[in-house]
Amino acid sequence: MHTRRSDCQRKEEVIRFGARTTVVALAILLMAGCGGDDDAPTAPEPPGLLVAGTRVSMWCFGGDCAAAVYRDDGDSLYLAVSRSIGGASLARFESVPLSTGITDVEVDFGDGNDRFLIQGYTLSGTLRVATGGGDDDVRLLEGGALDTTTIDLGAGNDRAEFDPRIAARHFRIDAGADDDEILIRGVCFPNGNVVLGGAGTDFLFTPPNLVEHAESLDGFEKRNLARFAIESCSDLE
Repeated sequence: MHTRRSDCQRKEEVIRFGARTTVVALAILLMAGCGGDDDAPTAPEPPGLLVAGTRVSMWCFGGDCAAAVYRDDGDSLYLAVSRSIGGASLARFESVPLSTGITDVEVDFGDGNDRFLIQGYTLSGTLRVATGGGDDDVRLLEGGALDTTTIDLGAGNDRAEFDPRIAARHFRIDAGADDDEILIRGVCFPNGNVVLGGAGTDFLFTPPNLVEHAESLDGFEKRNLARFAIESCSDLE
């Protein structure tokens, strides 16, 4: 019993990354087995986390998955991915020095109610997230990718919030089928960006400059164009 508590304390120390994302951190901890009883069933196969040079790959198939990329107040970038199925959970954690200069992140989830968060870190390369079926939640908060961002939410009642506070070069969001809600703010969009709804009732909240420059903006039942307005791209430089 003592070893289990020590492991949970260690995970809590690694995952702590600010009050704004406490709920997400707690969810990852619980999925990692730090909130259930001590007699949980045998854990399923673990999710995957690979750091290869400046590229990061995360994957998790089956059950409910969560992944996060976040910067602490020091000199480290934290990576976490967890999976929960049948009352059992497993998680993978990595701490990478900021000097490594992680440029690209790729996340693949299977069916399940999945969550992804990136906060406080800007990739110079690409970000790709595919959440599969299920009711998923994707958040980019004061972080994201300067080059290409591709988000595929798949089927399910999904929610995505984008507030990366960067000038994105290429953004593609596909909400997929079912009833989805997309909130976009704090992004300067150049030409050629694509935001797609799908079958179901989808809601889009976005600044006017996205509509002005988007290559495609289709499939939404409701658009709120007055919310989260950005005066100019220079506001984010």
